Amino acid sequence: MNRSLLFSILIVVLLISNILLALKIFGGPRHGGPREEGPRNEIIERLNFSKDQIESYDALITEHRSEVQELEGQLQEQKKRWLNNLKKADPLPIDSALDSVLAVQRKIEILHFEHFAQIRKICTSDQIHSFDLLVDDLSKLFNKKPKRKKP
Repeated sequence: MNRSLLFSILIVVLLISNILLALKIFGGPRHGGPREEGPRNEIIERLNFSKDQIESYDALITEHRSEVQELEGQLQEQKKRWLNNLKKADPLPIDSALDSVLAVQRKIEILHFEHFAQIRKICTSDQIHSFDLLVDDLSKLFNKKPKRKKP
């Protein structure tokens, strides 16, 4: 085998590997981009919402997210206060300090429940059965962990 043939084969192999690497880097799906819709699209699909229902649902989502963000801010503040008790020589009893954290968490859970009750209200009578089936899967839908990117 002469040198020019060996170099030609090596160049072709390197060229193919570079092309494959470029496709892997630039051609795949984008991760970490804009916020994913979460379970929104799946709920719309499973309930077979009309355009009007989707508009109502999107309004519910916007309102719900705003209320949850506010309560999560309060929750973080209560947790900080609770944990700051550790800095004191005589911290407050755990039960009384924890009650304020749990009160906010309770509000968040009630808010989630009411959100789904509102979604049920925009369903037609034909969609109620699908909604009831969806309720069985709610914990799975909202507890999906985003796929981690490998380093």
